[in-house]
Amino acid sequence: MGLNTTFSDAKVAQNRNASGWRAELSYSKTFATGTNLVLAAYRYSTSGYRDLQDVLGVRRQQDNGISYYSDTLHQRNNFSVTLSQSMADYGLISLSGSTADYYNNRSRITQLQLGYSNSWNNISYSLNVARQRTTWNYDRFGLNLDDGDNAYREKYTENTVSLNVSVPLNWGNHTTSVAYNYNQSKETRNSTLSLTGSSGENNQRSWSLYGGTENTQSNSGHRVSFGGNIQQNTRAGAVRANYGQGDNYRQAGLGLSGTLLIHRGGVTAGPYTSDTFALIHADGAQGASVRNGQGAVIDHFGYAILPSLTPYQANTVSLDTRYMNADAELSGGSQRVVPYAGSVTRINFATLQGKAVLIALKNEDHEIPPMGTEVRDADNTVIGIVGQGGQLYARVPHDSGTLKVNWEYKGNKTCFVNYQITGRVNENIVRLDAVCHKG
Repeated sequence: MGLNTTFSDAKVAQNRNASGWRAELSYSKTFATGTNLVLAAYRYSTSGYRDLQDVLGVRRQQDNGISYYSDTLHQRNNFSVTLSQSMADYGLISLSGSTADYYNNRSRITQLQLGYSNSWNNISYSLNVARQRTTWNYDRFGLNLDDGDNAYREKYTENTVSLNVSVPLNWGNHTTSVAYNYNQSKETRNSTLSLTGSSGENNQRSWSLYGGTENTQSNSGHRVSFGGNIQQNTRAGAVRANYGQGDNYRQAGLGLSGTLLIHRGGVTAGPYTSDTFALIHADGAQGASVRNGQGAVIDHFGYAILPSLTPYQANTVSLDTRYMNADAELSGGSQRVVPYAGSVTRINFATLQGKAVLIALKNEDHEIPPMGTEVRDADNTVIGIVGQGGQLYARVPHDSGTLKVNWEYKGNKTCFVNYQITGRVNENIVRLDAVCHKG
C-alpha cells in the first residue's frame, strides 16, 4: 500500500499561475495463485494542478494556436483497478477498468479493457479489446452547466481491438526484433511494422525504424508514414535523434536527457532516472561501468548514477571492471538492496587502491609464509595476501616502502619486505623478487 502527494505550481496563459495538489492512494497484492491485484485512486484538490506535459501543451497552444487535449488536464477524481492472472505456459490474462471525472463538469471518461498475452518459441504476442465511453456536458446558452434546463449531455462510445506480435532476430550478442501492430476502432484502422535493435559493446546504442498505414472513414484513401530514431547512452546522459514523415508532415528532432544529482560528495551526472534510483560510490574505481546502468560509468570522483531500481524488491547491483582504473580493485562483488519507492539509495563498493605488485618471496630462514597470510603497510592496514608458493600480492600506495608479513606457525613470526617500483608505473602488475627480512 502506498500514499503519495504531489504539489504543482505553473505559469500558464497571460502569466497567470495555476497550482494544486494531487493525492494518490494505491494498493497491490500478489496471491499464491498467480493473481495480481492493483488498485489506485487519485484526488486533485483544484483544477489548477498540472502535469509537466499539460503545462507544455497549454503553452504550445497559446503560443502557436495548436489545439491541445489531454485526459489528465483539469481532472477531479480518477480510480483504476487492474486484475491479472498468470496461467503458466498458457499465458497471462488481464482485466482493467478506470473512470475519471473533471472540474467544471467537463466530462467523464470510463474505460474497460481485456487483454491476453503469451509467447511461443521466443515469439511474443498479445491481443487487447477495449471499450471507452466519453460523456461531454454542454451549455446551450452560456449559462451554468449545473442548470438542468440549459445543460445537456452527449455520449460517445468507441471499441478498439489491437494485436501485437514481436519476433526476436539473433544477430550476434545484440538485441534485435521485428514487431507488427494492428489497431482498429470505430473511425480508424492502422498497422505498423517496426524493426528495433541495439549495438555497441554494452548495447549502449539503440535504434528503430518503422513504417505504417492509416485508414479513416473520412478519407477514401490511406495515409503512409515512416521514420526512425537513434539513441546513444553515455556516462552523462543520452543523446537522441529522430526523423518522421507522412502525407502532410515532415519532422526531425534532437534531444538530450540526463540527471544532475547534488550530494555530499559533489555533483554527479548520469542517465535520466526513474522515481527510484541509486547513487553508487566506489572510490578510485573510475572507468568501471554499472551493469544495466544505461551507460553509467564511475567518474573521476568515484561516483555513478544507477538510473532505475525496482522498489520493495531485492535488486542486485554490480560493476563491470574491464575498463576500470588499473590502480584499483573492488574488495567485494555485487550488492543487493531493497529500496523504498521514490528513494535515492546510496550504494558503497569497498575498493583497494594502489599499484598492483606480485612479489616472489624469499626468507632468510628459507621458510615461506603460508598461503593466506595477510600483508600490511606502514599504517598496519591490510593491503594484500600471500598466495601459493610464497607469491605475495598487494596494492602498494607508494613507489617504494616496506610491507609487513605476519603469521602464526609454531609461534608468532614476522618479516618485512622492502619494495621499489619507481619507473614501472605503466605496468598493470609489477613483478618483483624480494627477501623477507626478520624484524
